[in-house]
Amino acid sequence: MIKMDALTIIIPAHNEAQRLEKNILNIVSYFNRLKVSYNVIIVEDGSNDGTHKIASKISSKTPYVKTIHIKKRIGKGTAINKALKHVKQGLVVIMDADLAANLKCLPELIRTARDSGSVALGSRFIAGANTKRPLRRTFASRIFNLIVNLLFRTNVRDHQCGFKAFGKNILDKTLPNMRNSYWIWDAEFVIRAKRAGYRTVEIPIVWREPRHESPLSRIVPRMIMELFATFINLGPSIKAVKA
Repeated sequence: MIKMDALTIIIPAHNEAQRLEKNILNIVSYFNRLKVSYNVIIVEDGSNDGTHKIASKISSKTPYVKTIHIKKRIGKGTAINKALKHVKQGLVVIMDADLAANLKCLPELIRTARDSGSVALGSRFIAGANTKRPLRRTFASRIFNLIVNLLFRTNVRDHQCGFKAFGKNILDKTLPNMRNSYWIWDAEFVIRAKRAGYRTVEIPIVWREPRHESPLSRIVPRMIMELFATFINLGPSIKAVKA
Protein backbone atom coordinates (compact mmCIF):
# COMPACT_ATOMS: atom_id res chain seq x y z
CA MET A 1 0.00 0.00 0.00
CA ILE A 2 1.35 3.43 -0.99
CA LYS A 3 1.14 5.99 1.79
CA MET A 4 -0.37 9.38 1.09
CA ASP A 5 2.48 11.05 2.97
CA ALA A 6 4.99 10.34 0.20
CA LEU A 7 3.98 12.27 -2.91
CA THR A 8 6.30 13.65 -5.58
CA ILE A 9 4.74 15.88 -8.23
CA ILE A 10 6.74 16.23 -11.44
CA ILE A 11 6.06 19.33 -13.57
CA PRO A 12 7.90 19.47 -16.92
CA ALA A 13 8.17 23.04 -18.20
CA HIS A 14 9.40 24.59 -21.44
CA ASN A 15 8.69 28.25 -22.21
CA GLU A 16 6.00 28.54 -19.54
CA ALA A 17 7.02 31.96 -18.17
CA GLN A 18 3.59 33.55 -18.59
CA ARG A 19 1.72 31.05 -16.44
CA LEU A 20 4.25 29.05 -14.43
CA GLU A 21 4.28 31.04 -11.18
CA LYS A 22 0.50 31.25 -10.91
CA ASN A 23 0.03 27.56 -11.72
CA ILE A 24 2.74 26.26 -9.38
CA LEU A 25 1.36 28.35 -6.52
CA ASN A 26 -2.10 26.93 -7.29
CA ILE A 27 -0.66 23.41 -7.09
CA VAL A 28 1.08 24.15 -3.80
CA SER A 29 -2.07 25.69 -2.35
CA TYR A 30 -4.12 22.69 -3.45
CA PHE A 31 -1.81 20.12 -1.87
CA ASN A 32 -1.60 22.19 1.31
CA ARG A 33 -5.38 21.94 1.57
CA LEU A 34 -5.17 18.17 1.14
CA LYS A 35 -2.95 18.12 4.25
CA VAL A 36 -0.51 15.57 2.88
CA SER A 37 3.27 15.59 2.79
CA TYR A 38 4.53 16.28 -0.72
CA ASN A 39 7.26 17.80 -2.82
CA VAL A 40 7.13 19.39 -6.25
CA ILE A 41 9.88 19.10 -8.84
CA ILE A 42 9.81 21.58 -11.71
CA VAL A 43 12.03 20.27 -14.48
CA GLU A 44 12.75 23.25 -16.73
CA ASP A 45 13.92 22.13 -20.16
CA GLY A 46 16.02 24.69 -22.00
CA SER A 47 13.50 27.54 -22.05
CA ASN A 48 14.36 30.83 -23.72
CA ASP A 49 11.62 33.00 -22.20
CA GLY A 50 12.82 33.29 -18.61
CA THR A 51 11.03 30.20 -17.28
CA HIS A 52 14.16 29.13 -15.41
CA LYS A 53 14.39 32.39 -13.46
CA ILE A 54 10.73 32.19 -12.49
CA ALA A 55 11.02 28.55 -11.45
CA SER A 56 14.11 29.34 -9.37
CA LYS A 57 12.33 32.22 -7.67
CA ILE A 58 9.41 29.98 -6.79
CA SER A 59 11.77 27.32 -5.41
CA SER A 60 13.65 29.82 -3.27
CA LYS A 61 10.48 31.12 -1.66
CA THR A 62 8.24 28.06 -1.54
CA PRO A 63 8.89 25.08 0.74
CA TYR A 64 8.87 21.66 -0.90
CA VAL A 65 9.38 23.03 -4.41
CA LYS A 66 12.59 22.18 -6.25
CA THR A 67 13.77 23.25 -9.70
CA ILE A 68 15.93 21.23 -12.05
CA HIS A 69 17.37 23.50 -14.74
CA ILE A 70 18.47 22.04 -18.06
CA LYS A 71 20.45 24.65 -19.98
CA LYS A 72 20.07 23.15 -23.44
CA ARG A 73 16.76 21.57 -24.38
CA ILE A 74 16.81 17.77 -24.23
CA GLY A 75 13.12 17.06 -24.81
CA LYS A 76 10.15 16.54 -22.53
CA GLY A 77 10.68 12.80 -22.20
CA THR A 78 14.33 13.01 -21.18
CA ALA A 79 13.56 15.90 -18.85
CA ILE A 80 10.89 13.85 -17.09
CA ASN A 81 13.28 10.92 -16.79
CA LYS A 82 15.87 13.19 -15.19
CA ALA A 83 13.32 14.42 -12.64
CA LEU A 84 12.07 10.90 -11.90
CA LYS A 85 15.57 9.89 -10.79
CA HIS A 86 15.06 12.14 -7.77
CA VAL A 87 12.03 10.16 -6.57
CA LYS A 88 12.94 8.14 -3.48
CA GLN A 89 9.68 6.54 -2.39
CA GLY A 90 5.90 6.57 -2.47
CA LEU A 91 3.67 7.88 -5.21
CA VAL A 92 4.57 9.91 -8.29
CA VAL A 93 2.21 12.37 -9.99
CA ILE A 94 3.08 13.82 -13.39
CA MET A 95 1.12 16.80 -14.67
CA ASP A 96 1.56 19.48 -17.30
CA ALA A 97 2.56 23.01 -16.31
CA ASP A 98 -0.41 24.51 -18.14
CA LEU A 99 -2.86 22.79 -15.75
CA ALA A 100 -5.08 21.69 -18.61
CA ALA A 101 -6.29 18.94 -16.28
CA ASN A 102 -8.40 20.35 -13.48
CA LEU A 103 -6.78 20.02 -10.06
CA LYS A 104 -10.07 18.76 -8.64
CA CYS A 105 -9.37 15.49 -10.46
CA LEU A 106 -6.20 14.89 -8.42
CA PRO A 107 -7.71 13.11 -5.38
CA GLU A 108 -9.30 10.39 -7.50
CA LEU A 109 -6.11 10.01 -9.56
CA ILE A 110 -4.02 9.60 -6.39
CA ARG A 111 -6.49 7.27 -4.68
CA THR A 112 -6.68 5.07 -7.76
CA ALA A 113 -2.91 4.67 -7.99
CA ARG A 114 -2.57 4.17 -4.25
CA ASP A 115 -5.41 1.72 -3.68
CA SER A 116 -5.08 -0.39 -6.84
CA GLY A 117 -1.30 -0.36 -7.22
CA SER A 118 -1.83 0.44 -10.89
CA VAL A 119 -0.85 3.24 -13.24
CA ALA A 120 -3.68 5.77 -12.90
CA LEU A 121 -4.25 7.64 -16.17
CA GLY A 122 -6.29 10.76 -16.65
CA SER A 123 -8.42 10.22 -19.74
CA ARG A 124 -10.12 12.66 -22.07
CA PHE A 125 -11.82 9.92 -24.09
CA ILE A 126 -13.84 7.80 -21.68
CA ALA A 127 -17.37 8.25 -20.35
CA GLY A 128 -17.58 11.04 -17.81
CA ALA A 129 -14.71 13.10 -19.21
CA ASN A 130 -15.37 16.81 -19.78
CA THR A 131 -13.00 17.96 -22.49
CA LYS A 132 -12.63 21.18 -24.43
CA ARG A 133 -9.86 21.28 -27.02
CA PRO A 134 -9.58 22.08 -30.75
CA LEU A 135 -11.30 19.50 -32.94
CA ARG A 136 -8.15 18.92 -35.00
CA ARG A 137 -6.21 17.97 -31.88
CA THR A 138 -8.96 15.64 -30.69
CA PHE A 139 -8.97 13.96 -34.10
CA ALA A 140 -5.17 13.63 -34.15
CA SER A 141 -5.18 12.20 -30.62
CA ARG A 142 -7.80 9.60 -31.46
CA ILE A 143 -5.89 8.48 -34.54
CA PHE A 144 -2.68 8.25 -32.51
CA ASN A 145 -4.36 6.20 -29.78
CA LEU A 146 -5.87 3.90 -32.39
CA ILE A 147 -2.42 3.26 -33.88
CA VAL A 148 -0.92 2.58 -30.44
CA ASN A 149 -3.65 0.05 -29.70
CA LEU A 150 -3.22 -1.63 -33.07
CA LEU A 151 0.54 -1.95 -32.56
CA PHE A 152 0.69 -2.75 -28.85
CA ARG A 153 -2.85 -3.81 -27.87
CA THR A 154 -2.75 -1.84 -24.64
CA ASN A 155 -6.53 -1.44 -24.28
CA VAL A 156 -6.01 2.20 -23.26
CA ARG A 157 -8.12 5.02 -24.69
CA ASP A 158 -5.80 7.97 -23.90
CA HIS A 159 -2.06 7.27 -23.87
CA GLN A 160 -0.84 10.87 -24.16
CA CYS A 161 -2.67 12.71 -21.44
CA GLY A 162 -0.16 14.54 -19.25
CA PHE A 163 -1.90 13.61 -16.01
CA LYS A 164 -0.96 10.33 -14.35
CA ALA A 165 0.05 8.74 -11.07
CA PHE A 166 1.94 5.56 -10.16
CA GLY A 167 4.07 4.03 -7.46
CA LYS A 168 7.84 4.04 -7.09
CA ASN A 169 7.77 0.27 -7.64
CA ILE A 170 6.38 0.78 -11.15
CA LEU A 171 8.89 3.53 -11.82
CA ASP A 172 11.76 1.22 -10.89
CA LYS A 173 10.62 -1.34 -13.47
CA THR A 174 10.08 1.10 -16.35
CA LEU A 175 12.49 4.03 -16.04
CA PRO A 176 15.72 2.12 -16.83
CA ASN A 177 14.25 1.07 -20.19
CA MET A 178 12.69 4.35 -21.30
CA ARG A 179 14.10 5.59 -24.61
CA ASN A 180 11.81 8.29 -25.96
CA SER A 181 13.08 11.82 -25.45
CA TYR A 182 10.31 13.98 -26.88
CA TRP A 183 6.70 13.58 -27.86
CA ILE A 184 5.57 10.06 -27.01
CA TRP A 185 7.11 9.56 -23.57
CA ASP A 186 3.64 9.09 -22.07
CA ALA A 187 2.68 6.35 -24.52
CA GLU A 188 6.00 4.55 -24.10
CA PHE A 189 5.64 4.64 -20.32
CA VAL A 190 2.17 3.07 -20.52
CA ILE A 191 3.41 0.40 -22.95
CA ARG A 192 6.41 -0.51 -20.81
CA ALA A 193 4.35 -0.58 -17.60
CA LYS A 194 1.91 -2.95 -19.31
CA ARG A 195 4.75 -5.14 -20.54
CA ALA A 196 6.08 -5.28 -16.96
CA GLY A 197 2.73 -6.69 -15.83
CA TYR A 198 1.13 -3.62 -14.26
CA ARG A 199 -2.50 -2.65 -14.73
CA THR A 200 -3.69 0.72 -15.95
CA VAL A 201 -6.87 2.40 -14.75
CA GLU A 202 -8.26 5.36 -16.68
CA ILE A 203 -10.28 7.98 -14.85
CA PRO A 204 -12.38 10.66 -16.56
CA ILE A 205 -11.05 14.18 -16.11
CA VAL A 206 -11.99 17.77 -16.75
CA TRP A 207 -9.65 19.12 -19.45
CA ARG A 208 -9.39 22.65 -20.81
CA GLU A 209 -6.64 22.84 -23.38
CA PRO A 210 -4.80 26.15 -23.81
CA ARG A 211 -3.52 27.47 -27.12
CA HIS A 212 -0.56 25.49 -28.42
CA GLU A 213 2.43 27.02 -30.14
CA SER A 214 3.63 23.85 -31.87
CA PRO A 215 1.70 23.11 -35.09
CA LEU A 216 0.32 19.61 -35.60
CA SER A 217 1.99 19.45 -39.00
CA ARG A 218 5.35 19.39 -37.19
CA ILE A 219 4.41 17.28 -34.16
CA VAL A 220 2.38 14.45 -35.71
CA PRO A 221 4.98 13.13 -38.19
CA ARG A 222 7.61 13.02 -35.46
CA MET A 223 5.23 11.27 -33.07
CA ILE A 224 4.48 8.60 -35.65
CA MET A 225 8.18 8.09 -36.33
CA GLU A 226 8.93 7.78 -32.62
CA LEU A 227 6.04 5.39 -32.17
CA PHE A 228 7.25 3.03 -34.87
CA ALA A 229 10.79 3.23 -33.46
CA THR A 230 9.32 2.09 -30.13
CA PHE A 231 7.49 -0.71 -31.95
CA ILE A 232 10.74 -1.88 -33.53
CA ASN A 233 12.45 -1.78 -30.14
CA LEU A 234 9.70 -3.57 -28.21
CA GLY A 235 7.90 -5.64 -30.83
CA PRO A 236 4.15 -6.29 -30.88
CA SER A 237 2.18 -7.69 -27.99
CA ILE A 238 1.33 -11.33 -28.52
CA LYS A 239 -2.07 -10.84 -26.95
CA ALA A 240 -4.16 -7.94 -25.77
CA VAL A 241 -3.13 -6.66 -22.35
CA LYS A 242 -5.90 -6.28 -19.80
CA ALA A 243 -6.52 -2.77 -18.60
